[in-house]
Amino acid sequence: MKVDSKHYTIVAENERVRVLKATYAPGEKSVMHEHPDSFAVFVTDSKARFTLPDGSTTDAATKAGDVMVAPAGRHNPENLGGALEVIVIEVKPGAKAPAPVKGAVAAPSGTGVTPHADRHGTPRRGRAPQDPGGISEPAGSMHDYDGVVVPMTASGTELTMAGKTVTMKKGEAYLISRGAPHAVKATAAGESVVVYIK
Repeated sequence: MKVDSKHYTIVAENERVRVLKATYAPGEKSVMHEHPDSFAVFVTDSKARFTLPDGSTTDAATKAGDVMVAPAGRHNPENLGGALEVIVIEVKPGAKAPAPVKGAVAAPSGTGVTPHADRHGTPRRGRAPQDPGGISEPAGSMHDYDGVVVPMTASGTELTMAGKTVTMKKGEAYLISRGAPHAVKATAAGESVVVYIK
């Protein structure tokens, strides 16, 4: 792993995407490391300083649920606030886009789903405050993109994929690979950040 193994762990990956979870205690600093083009989904509020290879610094303050899009590059983050947790979704350089998926369903859209477009994908924050069932997908659903789901609330939503069912936990990341048959069953209203990598 080209990133700081003290603070980063690999959650999941496929041929196009690698999902990492980064955790920093208050005051902790990383080492200079690099990421390809990536998304960062903040699980906690944070305040951090990023030192770049030329010695310049940039400070950033984010709220839980915020999504940042970052081009490939090197940096050395330092946590200036409380305990920091962030999901980093890296788009692997040079990965070929696979063929379209027959029978793929479109990404959720509409009320409560806010898109933030960029060149690799679309982070979407989905919420279903009036719908106690939330966003659900029937068994066998497939998508034409890789999706990473990061629940921001504990709603008891279940994900079934490859014969296994898990209850998605607040602040964790779940990779649903392009073309992977799956089902999502929301049991209560909740909010998640979902990043779609096209």
